[in-house]
Amino acid sequence: MIQLAILLLSAVAATDPWGMLAQRDLTAMHDAILANHPGPADSQNPEFRKWLDDGYAEAMRRAASVKTFGGYHYALRFYGAGFRDGHLQSGLMVTSDEMAWPGFAVALRGGGKYVVGAVADPKDATLPPAGSEIVDCDGRTPRTIVEEDVWPYVLGPKLDSAWTNVAGSMLLDRGNPWMKRPASCRFRIGDALTTLPLRYRETSVDAFAKVVAASRASLAPQPAARPVGNNGVWVSIPSFYDADPDALSRLRELVRLAPEWRGAAFVVFDVRSNSGGNSSWGDDILRALYGAPYLDRVMRPKFDGQYVEWRVSKDNLQHVRNIVSGIRARKGSDDASAKRFEEIANGMAAELARNNTGLFRPAEDGSTDEEAGAAADPMFKGRVVLLTDSRCASACLDFADRIHFLPGSLHAGLTTSADSVYMEVRPVTLPSGIGRLGLPVKVYRHRPRGHNEPYVPQAPYAGDINDTQQVETWLVNLLTPLQ
Repeated sequence: MIQLAILLLSAVAATDPWGMLAQRDLTAMHDAILANHPGPADSQNPEFRKWLDDGYAEAMRRAASVKTFGGYHYALRFYGAGFRDGHLQSGLMVTSDEMAWPGFAVALRGGGKYVVGAVADPKDATLPPAGSEIVDCDGRTPRTIVEEDVWPYVLGPKLDSAWTNVAGSMLLDRGNPWMKRPASCRFRIGDALTTLPLRYRETSVDAFAKVVAASRASLAPQPAARPVGNNGVWVSIPSFYDADPDALSRLRELVRLAPEWRGAAFVVFDVRSNSGGNSSWGDDILRALYGAPYLDRVMRPKFDGQYVEWRVSKDNLQHVRNIVSGIRARKGSDDASAKRFEEIANGMAAELARNNTGLFRPAEDGSTDEEAGAAADPMFKGRVVLLTDSRCASACLDFADRIHFLPGSLHAGLTTSADSVYMEVRPVTLPSGIGRLGLPVKVYRHRPRGHNEPYVPQAPYAGDINDTQQVETWLVNLLTPLQ
């Protein structure tokens, strides 16, 4: 029935090329996910298969009326967002820098208040002053507007912590034909309620970003590692991505430096802005700090029972083989992780030969608790601290897993993002050459952290998380009596 509906929609689709490109790319997304993602073969997640088909039908219905680049973009984002999987993402090879806004940016502050966070021209009397509370717009509350006009196109899990991140999109027009642009809003300015018309004006993404940046502290680049407080070390890890030479060099330097921190009273791992990358770097840094035998002894029972299943397909097999080549190029042919991925590739090839296109579980690596060093002592005896913002996801969350399991560790800052149990993303270019898809190809079973479950800090920070000087002062003062 669903396929028949899709055919009928295609038959009456708009002749505009953006509509045809949207339909073609949506079909390619659906088919690539069906053939390569673990979700369609995952009996533990029937909702995934439901959205795969039902969401596809709705996205194709929308695509039939698309006449602009923005409509094409948001039709794809609608379909990708509905999976609520931060690793299953739709993106663009080219983007538009054009946008419209009412002359002020929206921010979500403490207590759940939506306020005017930044203003294009503070002297413009037609604009509400910064800090004004937005009560409603055309009769809809700000939260309702975000719920109806923003969240259906936001990729990733719908978390309480993410509402702050998406609030800024509330009154932005990026060409989404399904956005309801309000005509006026009511503002609480001091003790008075004032209704002002919204006069949208064209701008660019860069110009808008400059206005917003000028109104708040920005996260400035930090040295890889520096002394802080009373015998502490502050380690900045803004990313675990190692694709470019500078990032790779920085991560290698952290692994090299880690043994020098063993005499510190505390080590702060600052992962603000870190949204993932290669999770092996986090393991390498902690092994270099604590010693591999101790770290493995602590972690092994925490992850006991966890395993991975891979979705079997020809394209996924090629992706795993590419991983092997990449690891060997960066870390050498004898690297243990390269050998492990080679075993996975061989196992997937064997499953394909048996016509299995479902899930398969590779054999375990065979190491034992004794080999992990059951009696090993930690080489670092100080306190480890994890500082996060709400962007911590993917490999950053893997790093957070390890730190939360270390005795005496402290999590400070903001609640993290979250990720699904679907991992290991490979890129797929869609037929238009404009759209692209990030496609997970494996699924974790019995992971200690649940599906789309964030970490909530033991020491929450109420200020501007991007203001490093203030955050550092707060955290050092917090740690001093705990040493």
